[in-house]
Amino acid sequence: MLVNWKRHNFLAYRGAYNTLFSDTATITKVTVMPTVPSSPKSVLRRQLFDARAQRNPVSNEEANLAIQQHCLQLLADNSFRRVAAYIPVGTEPGGSDFAEVLRTAGVEVLVPRCLPQRQLEWAAYLSPDSLRLASFNLLEPTGSAIPDGLAGCDLIFVPALAVTREGYRLGKGGGFYDIALSQLPAPIPTASIVFDEEVLPTLPLEPHDAQCDAIISPAGILHVSGSI
Repeated sequence: MLVNWKRHNFLAYRGAYNTLFSDTATITKVTVMPTVPSSPKSVLRRQLFDARAQRNPVSNEEANLAIQQHCLQLLADNSFRRVAAYIPVGTEPGGSDFAEVLRTAGVEVLVPRCLPQRQLEWAAYLSPDSLRLASFNLLEPTGSAIPDGLAGCDLIFVPALAVTREGYRLGKGGGFYDIALSQLPAPIPTASIVFDEEVLPTLPLEPHDAQCDAIISPAGILHVSGSI
């Protein structure tokens, strides 16, 4: 017997359709999860990221040049020989050549590499060619990790989205620096780098938030603790 396959397939499709959408069909219950309210830190971070993204390129370059000069002055005033820095991305304060400017001043510069479990390891910054593009669009060092790493530095430049005049810092939310600083065997001076408008009267704080010792912005250096 010949079978009309077109009609057969149509009837099969129609049967499946009717079964799926009939009153007796079993409908999978979809649970709508309630919206979790954003934390005050998360809301503020978004606002600060948006503000940085809208910065004027010319004024941003001028601000970065001023920040770099203040950083060099801080190094000269304290005779630091090894510092931990980072590679700013986009409109982050300090400029993409921040580590190079420090290196040409005659100090040894370490920059971080991200590891699992929110850990950082540190390697020497030698030149722009000693960096590679990594996750989160960050530039990381290609050299070998230095054993004493952060603990052997005289000063740590810490990235921040905002900071209070008392030195409390708001980071990007990853927690890498909070963990790294908490693991130091002994305190090392830290300096947070921000734009002038990111020095705020207050920030939402948590118990683990630590103070930095200095704040560097285009306007100058604000010494917080007196240690540097």
